[in-house]
Amino acid sequence: MRLGEVAALQWGDVDFNGKFLVVRRNDVEGEIVPFTKTKKIRRIDLSDTLLDALQGLKRKRREEWLKRGSSEIPEWIFCKRQGNPPDMQ
Repeated sequence: MRLGEVAALQWGDVDFNGKFLVVRRNDVEGEIVPFTKTKKIRRIDLSDTLLDALQGLKRKRREEWLKRGSSEIPEWIFCKRQGNPPDMQ
């Protein structure tokens, strides 16, 4: 995956049961765009190790946001403290 595609991943892109994720958006110069560099949506299979790491991150994120008083976690897998996607510039 390209770095901008990783930055643009959302939890909804991960299928924990099917063990894959879907790459459908990209960070281009600090803006999330609804397409990849090649304009193609890709499916990427996940190893059990990576799947466990993502589940652990989601669990940790949920705990952090509950402590802040929010019942919802940010949609972005990798996000800044405020919940928005990271700056890739």
